[in-house]
Amino acid sequence: KLPRHLTAHKLNKHRRLLAELPSRVEQRQQSIHGRNQLLAATQAYNLALEKRRVKAHISEMPGTIQRQIARDYVGDLDRRIHKLAATGLP
Repeated sequence: KLPRHLTAHKLNKHRRLLAELPSRVEQRQQSIHGRNQLLAATQAYNLALEKRRVKAHISEMPGTIQRQIARDYVGDLDRRIHKLAATGLP
């Protein structure tokens, strides 16, 4: 005998949902993974653009300042790009 709040219709509905659950979970995980991959690729692309922009800008500066900026800022960009690449970009 079923509890009052669980009618036969509700029970069938829950059984149907549970039967669909594994495939939906897998599909959702794939879409989340794809979205994360897309986000990481976009971040890597934006970092590479920023690196090119900075390199073009510092090429007009004196050599000592160029070295300091390259060591600090461009080095940080390189580290961030390599960190994203290590996550397994497609």
